[in-house]
Amino acid sequence: MALDGLKQWASLNNPAGLNFSGQISLETWINPAATQGATARIISHGRLTQPPMTRNISLTLTGALLSSNEVFLRIDGGTNYVVGTSDGITFHGASAPVTAGDLGGANGWIHLVGTYDGTNWNLSAMVCRSPAWPTR
Repeated sequence: MALDGLKQWASLNNPAGLNFSGQISLETWINPAATQGATARIISHGRLTQPPMTRNISLTLTGALLSSNEVFLRIDGGTNYVVGTSDGITFHGASAPVTAGDLGGANGWIHLVGTYDGTNWNLSAMVCRSPAWPTR
């Protein structure tokens, strides 16, 4: 799937193979070229628990999405990396502050890893200061 990085996203329509219980890892490389003023979902599965990023769209939730939690790795308000789950009321997860220069691309590529060990969420963010795509 070709994405050009301009507010595009891919939907897999909630396949059964992505419904899990127990341990999980969410991992991505990002190079955000702009600051984020709202919730910026990087990885998301399940029912959205906050309004979508400044888009004028309406969502109709049906079936399993009505009762499921959202599992996500995202940037909240341009200030925190966040990983975890939410049912819209209760949040379980971990967060880390966005380092100065991460948003806007000054620091280069950011490697985010969120893990759930069955009890606790953990989050790590590593900066790759090279302006080119990491090779390792």
